[in-house]
Amino acid sequence: MIVMLHDTPFKANHVGAALHVRKLVAEAEKWAASVEADYSNAVAAGDHALQAALQAQLLVDPRSHLRSVVAAARKMPFGRRPALDHCPSIAEGINIGEQLDEAVKIRPEPKKSGGFRVVQDFGPRHRTQQDVIARVLGPHFKPRPWQYGHRGVQHAIRAVKDLMAEGFAYGAKLDIRDFFSSFELELLAPELPLPWQVAEHAVVGRHHKVELSNKGNGHQPLSLTALQMTDLIYQARRGLPTGSGSSPIVAGVMMSRLPWATTVSQKLVNYVDDFLLLAESLAAREEGIKMLMDAAAQLPGGQFDLKLVAKYHVDKGIDFLGHQFTRNADGAVKTSVGIRGWNGLDNRIVELDFNANASYSMQLKRLAQMLAYLRGWGRAFSACDDMKNIYSFWFEEISAMAKASGITMAEVEKAMEAWMGFHDDGYALGKDADF
Repeated sequence: MIVMLHDTPFKANHVGAALHVRKLVAEAEKWAASVEADYSNAVAAGDHALQAALQAQLLVDPRSHLRSVVAAARKMPFGRRPALDHCPSIAEGINIGEQLDEAVKIRPEPKKSGGFRVVQDFGPRHRTQQDVIARVLGPHFKPRPWQYGHRGVQHAIRAVKDLMAEGFAYGAKLDIRDFFSSFELELLAPELPLPWQVAEHAVVGRHHKVELSNKGNGHQPLSLTALQMTDLIYQARRGLPTGSGSSPIVAGVMMSRLPWATTVSQKLVNYVDDFLLLAESLAAREEGIKMLMDAAAQLPGGQFDLKLVAKYHVDKGIDFLGHQFTRNADGAVKTSVGIRGWNGLDNRIVELDFNANASYSMQLKRLAQMLAYLRGWGRAFSACDDMKNIYSFWFEEISAMAKASGITMAEVEKAMEAWMGFHDDGYALGKDADF
């Protein structure tokens, strides 16, 4: 049986029970919205006693957990999404601040620079905890003007383009190596407005029960040596978990404390662990690099290694977050999709492997995944002057596949779900996604 909630299909073991849960979810969401509003006001007012009391409710109350169970489940593929009438038991069985017995599936993914990074796949209980943590930390996140990780790639790119048009022609790209893995519990927990045990068991991955996924990248069986397996487990438990719903805001809160002050001649654009320093002159750029290096050494929450990747001048082209910037003879700045941005989109469409001989439901799912990914990709690269041509090509291809199978684009749009969309992954953005 299928029951809809917020336009998302959920399996239902018992329809009557699922409909009752739908009412419980509505009540939980109303309650959580009220508590979160009061909590935000308490944080803004500096009322620490009220803040602590309301935070405890958000961390402990099953209604808060139920709201997060549903929010997290909606982002999971339908086949792995918990049945709606099972969601309350998940909510009631979570004690944030204690170790979960739910396994985290891990697999290695090769990096262009050599070696591999760990990809982690969380179940509904971990995802619920992560959603609660993100909601609790939200009011504490005061992003700096130069931070763009929470806004989206396209906003960072527009900022870069505007600064270049203003005359900031000298650039330097820097990034923090293994950013998420460089956080350390002992340095991070004192910086977070959370109880230590919550940071230890719900924020970092130190105590995660990890299991090797039986499928590799591209659904190929995995074969690892004992040493590789040990290294994979070590990576999975280091610092902030990649793929966790709370890791981005934790990283964002810490990054907002970077002791950096923009100057008249030096501007900074930061996206997660990527930095583009722009300056009006060569001397200002060199000075800015040193200032940024010194500031990164004081970044709280871990021990971070900021590396200089490249130096640029806009007349010779600048590469940042999978985008290419050039300046025309008339002084206008042009932004283009980088080669890895192209490849990332092409490879994903091909990887989805549309089969015209498959069942209607499988064809519809594949088309919905393609369109959802394309739309997310289009948003991420919307600041590019050539994005519309690339987008139109693939939209026409998807439309043609749908038409040949007797499927309308309206059906495809209706079948799209949140988990299908494009994410700002490292490949598309021109890096290894060490974050």
